[in-house]
Amino acid sequence: MTKPSNLASIEQATGRSWDDWVRLLDAANARNLVHRAIADIVHAELDGKTDNAGWWAQGVTVAYEQHIGRRVPGQVADGTFEVASSRTLAGSKEDVMALFEEAHSALSELNGTPIESSRLSGTDKRLYWKAELGDGSRSVVACEDKPGHKAMVVATQVKVASREQAESWRAFWKTRLAKL
Repeated sequence: MTKPSNLASIEQATGRSWDDWVRLLDAANARNLVHRAIADIVHAELDGKTDNAGWWAQGVTVAYEQHIGRRVPGQVADGTFEVASSRTLAGSKEDVMALFEEAHSALSELNGTPIESSRLSGTDKRLYWKAELGDGSRSVVACEDKPGHKAMVVATQVKVASREQAESWRAFWKTRLAKL
């Protein structure tokens, strides 16, 4: 079932009611199409008619897949789950990543799951800490500068096997970020 909060945003951004989207996609046999093909249909409808057509095409497609029971909130197209927690702190992205590293560099596990490997990387815009875990999931922590000498840190857990595990990861990351 689609989350109602998504529907109002979709309708406002696309200028089309949710019932109209469902009729259009059902008429295009979208229930039998893969995610990419559905998104292509939606994008063709939105191109030139709304800002960020690609982004909204993904939003409509995910909502439709939830509507038809193909996925639940938090579930990605491959059937796994993804969750994220964030926090904004004083300092630069380098300062915040240093805090994160200090708190996490010596750990051999996260949320009871062994860390198989971890690495740091970055771009001009963001710094990343990424870890491959023993359960097949992956942790991605990103730090990005914000106005006012602040930085946002976002911890995302991807390739999580179940909704229950995703909620456990959400609580874990919320607690870890609160300690920075």
